[in-house]
Amino acid sequence: MVFSFARRVGLVVLVFCCFATSALAEEKVRLVPNRTWTPGAVRSFDVREICQPGYAKSVRKTSKKLKDKIYKKYGVQKDPKRYKIDHLIPLSIGGSDTEANLWPSPLFTQPVNGYDKDRMEFRLYRMVCHEGYNVRVAQRALQKDWQVAYDKYCPEPDSCPSFVAYMEAKGIAITRKARDAAKKKKLEEEARKKAAQKNVPEKSSLCGSALSFIKRLFGFE
Repeated sequence: MVFSFARRVGLVVLVFCCFATSALAEEKVRLVPNRTWTPGAVRSFDVREICQPGYAKSVRKTSKKLKDKIYKKYGVQKDPKRYKIDHLIPLSIGGSDTEANLWPSPLFTQPVNGYDKDRMEFRLYRMVCHEGYNVRVAQRALQKDWQVAYDKYCPEPDSCPSFVAYMEAKGIAITRKARDAAKKKKLEEEARKKAAQKNVPEKSSLCGSALSFIKRLFGFE
């Protein structure tokens, strides 16, 4: 009777342990930010201001303290190989550099991630500043769901090239320094993706180890 009770208790612990280890193994990955925490915020609708050379750099003031706060709020461990604090509505098309417009953008997810969003942002910048596209429409698209916006503005692999790829395709000369920097960034991106994917905890192995231990402890094996 006592042994039977112990086995039942062991079974309950076994199930609980499996769920617990599974929960620990899963990161709180949010490809699209929490709308309550990151609803998106706009600083400017004025295209004449936004499209001035150096505008985005001039309004970028995100502090380390604010970035740490965003990581903590989302329950994400700070790791530049896996995440970067990103603006939902990019500064380059009028987004605000405030908490309401920031979240930890994952760099390792597939088929799209933060790097793809960067390329889409460059595409939207060109549309707004050089093709007369409505800036409010672009801002709202990202605010609503940037993944849906990505499918709309980057339907094909070549729809949203990087800055260097775009300049080369247009036959616009760029400095060797810029080209080397872009090449280095691309290699770093690929290395980060591989490293991030390699470091993802294996839920099945954690749960399996816990199950094996509990089974041996209570005589289920």
